[in-house]
Amino acid sequence: MKIKQDSGEIIRRLKSGLGVDSDEELADILGIYSERILFWRKYNILDYELLVVTGRKYGLDLNFLFSHTSASGIDTDVVLIPRKYQFEYASGQYKKDLINQMPRHNFSSSAKGSIRAFETTGFSLFSLCKEDSYVIGEFVGHIRHLIEGDVYVFVNKIHGIYIGRVKLSTHPKVIYLMNDGGSIDGQVEIVMFTKEIVEIWKVDRIVLGSTFRATRNLFGKKSDY
Repeated sequence: MKIKQDSGEIIRRLKSGLGVDSDEELADILGIYSERILFWRKYNILDYELLVVTGRKYGLDLNFLFSHTSASGIDTDVVLIPRKYQFEYASGQYKKDLINQMPRHNFSSSAKGSIRAFETTGFSLFSLCKEDSYVIGEFVGHIRHLIEGDVYVFVNKIHGIYIGRVKLSTHPKVIYLMNDGGSIDGQVEIVMFTKEIVEIWKVDRIVLGSTFRATRNLFGKKSDY
């Protein structure tokens, strides 16, 4: 059976998941000329093999990427990364097999890209929570898309996973990460080298409790979960 796909919508979702805005940026990631993307959009065709390989490489949700559902209010089966597996996850060793073994939870999400949940660690804005908690993050495709003062999960292949507020550096190879929960003028806690960062997820909410019944976003308001 031939399935009709909207190539323009898939390209839009792919850009969002990778954190890029232009055809030229997307083409650079895919290793093709930008004119080829224009051709896909014009004739409603795609190189599915290339998109699947790229999606897997960058941890995108392929089911969402190729689904016929709109981005608003989708029930998404989210992979949860518990604290005890985070260093193994960050190292990248046997990562595909590890993800397949991780627990999952169904969330209603308006995120346009891939999302993932990470249990909070010792270095985290949320490390003082008295109960188990997870942060929900949307995949960020490139470090240049970081916004100073926002909160991110950084997967560092050398040191593991960190969750904190970003302070950008004038040095292109370094960023600063804080866990004070205050303004970006607060004390800098960690200097992180960009070459060690293998994944970035922008955090917009925290899920409290092992049953995920009590949820709050970064501003302490109840979520719609």
